[in-house]
Amino acid sequence: MVSNTSTKPARESADGERVNQERARLLYEHASLGIAFIAVVCTCVVLLVGGSQAYAPRMWAWWSTMMAICLARLTAIRRWERGDSRNGMLGIRWFAAGILLQGAAWQVMAFFLFPVFPEDQRALVLMVMCALASGGITTLASSFWLAAAYATQMTLSPAVMFMLADRSANGSAVIFLTLSYLLMILHAARVNHEAVLRSIHAQESRQTLLAQMQQAYQDLATAQVDLQNANQNLEHRIRERTSDLVKEVAERSRYAQELTRMASTDSLTGLSNRATFSNRLTACVKSASATGQAFAVLFIDLDRFKEVNDVRGHDAGDLVLREVARRLAASLPEDAELARWGGDEFVVMAPGVRDGEGAIEIANRLRASLWLPIPLAAEEVSIDGTVGIAMFPQHGRSDDDLIRAADVAMYSAKQEGRNRVRMFEQSLADDLASRHSVAQALRDAVSSGQLSLHFQPIVSTLTGRCETMEALLRWHHPDLGLIAPLDFIPMAERSGDIIGIGRWALVEACRVAAQWTSVPSPPAVAVNISAVQVLSGTLFDDVEFALRESKLPPSRLHLELTEGLFAGDHERISPAIEGLRRRGIRISIDDFGTGFSSLSYLQHLPVDTIKIDRSFINRMNRDSHAIVQAIVMVGQALSFQVIAEGVESVSQWRELQALGVTQFQGYIVSRPLPGERVAAWLLASAHANRDLASLSEKVGNDPRLDAAYAEAVVAQIEESSYCSLAKVDRSGSGDRQ
Repeated sequence: MVSNTSTKPARESADGERVNQERARLLYEHASLGIAFIAVVCTCVVLLVGGSQAYAPRMWAWWSTMMAICLARLTAIRRWERGDSRNGMLGIRWFAAGILLQGAAWQVMAFFLFPVFPEDQRALVLMVMCALASGGITTLASSFWLAAAYATQMTLSPAVMFMLADRSANGSAVIFLTLSYLLMILHAARVNHEAVLRSIHAQESRQTLLAQMQQAYQDLATAQVDLQNANQNLEHRIRERTSDLVKEVAERSRYAQELTRMASTDSLTGLSNRATFSNRLTACVKSASATGQAFAVLFIDLDRFKEVNDVRGHDAGDLVLREVARRLAASLPEDAELARWGGDEFVVMAPGVRDGEGAIEIANRLRASLWLPIPLAAEEVSIDGTVGIAMFPQHGRSDDDLIRAADVAMYSAKQEGRNRVRMFEQSLADDLASRHSVAQALRDAVSSGQLSLHFQPIVSTLTGRCETMEALLRWHHPDLGLIAPLDFIPMAERSGDIIGIGRWALVEACRVAAQWTSVPSPPAVAVNISAVQVLSGTLFDDVEFALRESKLPPSRLHLELTEGLFAGDHERISPAIEGLRRRGIRISIDDFGTGFSSLSYLQHLPVDTIKIDRSFINRMNRDSHAIVQAIVMVGQALSFQVIAEGVESVSQWRELQALGVTQFQGYIVSRPLPGERVAAWLLASAHANRDLASLSEKVGNDPRLDAAYAEAVVAQIEESSYCSLAKVDRSGSGDRQ
């Protein structure tokens, strides 16, 4: 590997040098004829415009200089042709020095002799130099910068001197036409240069292909010689083969045994594979059925193994699997059978285990064997396992039933938090089947009209005015009744159905909110967005469709996202969310404080509001006051609005107001309302706030009026008909989307 890496730059350098040599060859190949042509042109120019005695000596001096330059260039060409120097880039540079020196000599004539030339002679010299520039872009095509420099020398300087010598409109026209001509030939130079490079590279490819063909021919010739030698030795080898026949038969037998072993074991870990384990489990079931003895089957799934594969690569994952297999095998009784079921899953058959306690003891021993960190090349990783247990015959009388029961127990343990052992129970299978049935029904919930939205007010801490209605998803199953969002939302996220459900909820929330036009200053609507919706890449289009269909102003739409979404991949998520904010949509972080809070990324998040999770509000009088205060201070420092969720008492409201919380929601205000009742609730809320409006207009710098206004808000919270604590239904305080 090191050899390949070290030879690649050398090979690229050799390829580049061959290209430079070809470019130099193209420059030098026709240069002699070009130099002769330039010498003739210089002589003609001197004869045509050097007749005046006033500047004839200077013209012949210039002619002598040009001839000397031509002679020097011819000498350099002869040296190149003799092969004195075959460095391609050096040859290009020497050639460039000569041609640019020649161009400079033309510039000297333009600068020093144009002022004394008559207008017709200036025009003649300008045309000659432009013609030479035009010819140069072809002969110099293998070096674009050289062609461009030479063309600029030969056109720009005489045009400038022409304009300076003739300041009339003719001079301006000449410089304009010359510049246009220069741009045109520069473009032509670029086209010619690219064509030359393509030709050079094509030639290189042809030479490489030819070399490969020659090598292939040589290999073929070698192979033919080898074939002839093989034919000559064939008879001798047949005689030797006959004598080794007994050995060959023995070797084939050993090879067949090795194939059998490979077919029955896992190539990575050396353990039994799934097919072998299934056969042995079937045999154990038959034996146990005949003797009436019990035994255990354990299903092991590694925890945090996916992180090893994703972060450190599959090679590290393979190393971890081999080490895990070694540790598990060393921790089992001698009569137990260990196999790799697939991926990071292992299964154990323990014939000597007669009861659940013994199986749990083995499971804990297996988990304990994984606790020590596994060393990798640069670091260590920690792996744990979740174990499901099934007993024969209680939990199954066939190999399939036992494996399925152990798998169900393992899956249930995973759902409970991983890193644990779980014995199979029939209720686990029933629960899994129920979950599967619910998941199937969820796919048809939108089309069958089983989903609906309720809306819970978010009100101002200072005025009690409703500023936002949060849309909360409800599922009324025709047979199971009301299913809590916490039960079906994670299920929908795992299956991907949340994308369609979230799209429906977004459109429906905007449609309902657009109908609140009878309410003065109607509130915005807040919609919870799943991480799956954001990562799907269709969120922006879904929002645009909902706004377009409902005609709801973007300023009246708020989107709530969980904190963990930003912490997981905020560099990918933030640009998408920023695009929504530019549309005027406000973004909130929901359940703030329960995820992975980090000030290093929080200050860069494209959000407007943070919502304090209800769990902190419920424990404010015990141990969460400092946490709430810290969240409010962070929000104020970063210019975020702060909303408190789950506020259920006036004392909580007073404390939150004192801390600086700007808005709150909870059963102190209202339980979630069906969409058809929101408008009536908003009208009642506006009526209750009407008396406060006149008082708020009088509030100025007088502390007594400020206090009176605050007391009036408290009175409204405590006594108004639409948010009385007496009407709070505590049974639904955990409503979530």
